[in-house]
Amino acid sequence: MQFGVGASYETELLSPNFSDRIIVNGTLDLSAVNDRLDAAVNFLQPQQYVVAQYQNRLGQFDVLGGNLADPRVQVVYTSAPNSGPGQVIIIVPEPGTLALVLVGAITWRRRVR
Repeated sequence: MQFGVGASYETELLSPNFSDRIIVNGTLDLSAVNDRLDAAVNFLQPQQYVVAQYQNRLGQFDVLGGNLADPRVQVVYTSAPNSGPGQVIIIVPEPGTLALVLVGAITWRRRVR
């Protein structure tokens, strides 16, 4: 499967078992310029999402759209280019401790009033 110049893959991250996934029984070619991976991430549900499986890969996505560009989100390729089977995985981390403390403080303050 070959992504052309400026091609986009917009994936839905519903759950790890029910999300969009490309399965390529050959080479996933991401070597074109400005190919884009796009998804909306729910930071309240930390998960790992496999969005592509391949037998071989060339290149990687050049542009991360939506909130995939957020530094907390990782896009991981499980094999090096041209080195055999692998996956493209989106990793959404657990919310930070500071965010949890803030939510707790806001909730407690609302109850006091």
